[in-house]
Amino acid sequence: RTPTQGYVTDILTYYSLEFIRQERENPFLLYLSHKALHPNIFQADDGSSRALPNQPSGFIAAPRHQGRYAGFPIERRINATTPIEAKPALQREIEGLPILQPGSGTDDNTIISRLEMLLGVDESTGQLLAALEAMGELDNTVIVVAGDHGYFYGEHGLGGERRLAYEESSRIPFLVRYPPLIAAGSTPAQLVMNIDLAPTLLELANSGEVQPMHGQSLVPILRGDVASNWRDSILIEYYSDTVFQRIVNMGYKAVRTTRYKLIDYLELEGMDELYDLQSDPYELKNVIDDAVYQSVRNDMRLELQRLLNSTQ
Repeated sequence: RTPTQGYVTDILTYYSLEFIRQERENPFLLYLSHKALHPNIFQADDGSSRALPNQPSGFIAAPRHQGRYAGFPIERRINATTPIEAKPALQREIEGLPILQPGSGTDDNTIISRLEMLLGVDESTGQLLAALEAMGELDNTVIVVAGDHGYFYGEHGLGGERRLAYEESSRIPFLVRYPPLIAAGSTPAQLVMNIDLAPTLLELANSGEVQPMHGQSLVPILRGDVASNWRDSILIEYYSDTVFQRIVNMGYKAVRTTRYKLIDYLELEGMDELYDLQSDPYELKNVIDDAVYQSVRNDMRLELQRLLNSTQ
């Protein structure tokens, strides 16, 4: 451990630049996991958090970025302004908490603070790209930018919970740059997962045979090939904890295909959800009890069980 003064995004960027500028003969790997966009708090091993003594809390931007988006208009998705219906898991009355409704999610000031904090990460990424370009290695380097979850900005009345299976939370940003393989601006439509990253990087590094993994290499997709035998469903899981009072006992197993999503709550009987993402991309209408979707519901339950069996 090296006690270091400064803004943490800048500190991590400084050490990263020092690393990639080292003289070397072999390829290198840099894994940079920024503290941003997390708030300035203490988080215990069980996930609980508390304010740090004598320090400001919240999402703190670098001093040079503070106020950059003051008064910036925050646009909301349609499911942040629509009343919540047919979602019994979210409509439960929980002692000590207000009911979820439009406007009960993340406020504008918090979103602005996050956007200003993100400017430090944007600058960091730009500095790393500039360093690689100066070294003549930019187009010879595979660059992956990804997150670990999405945020709710009022969708379904939610804010900081971020662990549910709705699109805003379960989908992550995922960008890859590698001109020798990937056409700029391409947006493949296949269902990919974060567990695909390891086999992808191993193949790009010509590592040879590796141990079997649940993930699949994305190289054919990145190359623009029609990937044969690609997955047509993904598994999303969450085990209930006590960090967010709103979602205690909301552990679930969910399955998502290109069109449908089924959420099976493990501790909440009779509160499952089914969405037709083609006609309802904002997940406003839970059709779990709709007779028109009976066969879809049955097929999705079978597919969920298949995925669970395959990962045991």
